[in-house]
Amino acid sequence: MEKYGNFELFFFEKLQGLKIGWGIMNYAKVSMSKLDNKTWQVYLLQCVNDALYCGVTNDMDKRLRQHNGEIVGGAKYTRANTPCKLVYQEQVKDRSTALKRECKIKAMTRNDKWLLISNDLIITK
Repeated sequence: MEKYGNFELFFFEKLQGLKIGWGIMNYAKVSMSKLDNKTWQVYLLQCVNDALYCGVTNDMDKRLRQHNGEIVGGAKYTRANTPCKLVYQEQVKDRSTALKRECKIKAMTRNDKWLLISNDLIITK
């Protein structure tokens, strides 16, 4: 392996020799436990066109600013339908749980989502 600053080139070979080539390993000094320290949230935004947008994040303030086009990032749909306002958020223990919960909420009807927002509907985790 050849070292290039924080990067290291390595040669890889896929099963049965089908893919052969060079890759780059990045040895960033970030531990996964630090990334998972923030709490995860599932949220619903109401866009200017009255549509509801569901997503997950571990930094709600930043994510809302992204959706509203204030900073880079955010979904194309919400950036095109700004301003978006946060109408519902739910804290969960980890990213996996957040993604599962997001799927359940996205599968709900619009009326059920509004019931959830008004705290009249509780769906099982």
